[in-house]
Amino acid sequence: MEFKDYKKLSLANDIVILTATDKPEDDKRKVPEKTLQILLIKRYEEPYNGFWSLPGGFVDYDKNLDYCAREKLYAKTGIKNLYMEQLYTYGDTNRDERGRVVSVAYLALVKKSDITIQISQKTDSSSASWFSIEPIRKADEIVDVNLISEDGHLIVKDLAFDHKQMVIDALNRLQNKIEYTDLAFNLVPEFFTVKELQMVYECILGRAIQAFRRKISDKIKPADKMKDDGSAYRPAQLYRFDNKHSKF
Repeated sequence: MEFKDYKKLSLANDIVILTATDKPEDDKRKVPEKTLQILLIKRYEEPYNGFWSLPGGFVDYDKNLDYCAREKLYAKTGIKNLYMEQLYTYGDTNRDERGRVVSVAYLALVKKSDITIQISQKTDSSSASWFSIEPIRKADEIVDVNLISEDGHLIVKDLAFDHKQMVIDALNRLQNKIEYTDLAFNLVPEFFTVKELQMVYECILGRAIQAFRRKISDKIKPADKMKDDGSAYRPAQLYRFDNKHSKF
C-alpha cells in the first residue's frame, strides 16, 4: 500500500497538570498537611458535554508535540518554563466517538505560587478549576481517584474520554519517581521549610517518611531567611533546592 491509501487519524495531546497546596488547618501552630491538586476543564460541547476533562486539544499540523503541549500549559497557567514530561500514548480505537484519535499525554508539575492568570473564567467551550486528588490505593499502587472541588461541594468520579486513566497513570509515575529524582522540588516555592517539603513527599507517597531530613540533606541548602508566621513560636529556617546534583 502507498501512503495515500492509509486511513488518516488525528493526533491530540492531553496534560495532567499537578500542584501541591495546603490542607485546611485550624491550629496555627501546626504545619498544614499537603494535598495534590489537578487542573480540570469543564466541557460545554460534544462529545462529553458537561463532563470534566484534562486540558489539551488537537496537535497543529505545523507544530511539534512538545510545543503544542507547552502552548496549552501557558494558556491555562501563565507559566512558560515548568517541568513537563511525556507520560504515555493512548490509542484505543474507540476512545473518541468523533473518529480515530491518538493522544500523547503529558505530566506537568506547577508551583501553586507561580500560577499568575485567572483560570476559572468560562469561555465558549470550557472553564477551568482546581480539584484536590483523593487517591485510592491497592498496596502501593493507585488504582482509582476521587477529585474534589476546592469548596468541597463537588466530587468528580468520572472524566471525559480516557482522561481518568491518564490521571491514575500520572500519579503512579510521580509516586514511583519521587524517591529517586528531585521532582518534588517542582511543587514547592523557591524558599521552604524542611517540614513543608516533607509534607509534599508524604502526600505523593501516601505514607509517613522516617528520618526525612537525613534523606534529603544533600539536596537542600539553608537560605538567608527565616519563616516567621507572626506567632510566639520560634521562626523556622528556610531552605532552597541545591541543584548541584539534580535528578529530574
